[in-house]
Amino acid sequence: MTSDQISGLIRQLVTLFGAIATTLGFTIDLGPALDLVLQIAGPIGVIIAAVWSWVANTKSSIVASVAAMDETTVDGNRIVLNDPNLARTARAASASATA
Repeated sequence: MTSDQISGLIRQLVTLFGAIATTLGFTIDLGPALDLVLQIAGPIGVIIAAVWSWVANTKSSIVASVAAMDETTVDGNRIVLNDPNLARTARAASASATA
């Protein structure tokens, strides 16, 4: 797994646990203080995951992730793909985006 895949999985888990915490806060009597904490912490977890996804999917973040890959080298202002399969995939994606 790549670091981007692991980050995506963690974002999904934060959302999942946020929803579970919110549900527990409203449905199970754990005491008024703990209920309130869960009702507040759940939505905050979902908001954190949403902001994290928004930041992680900016163009500059995506380009930085590609530049950091072992299969690429940075040559001046260009990112060079050293893996022929990745280069073929990039050409296909570029062709379909312009079609």
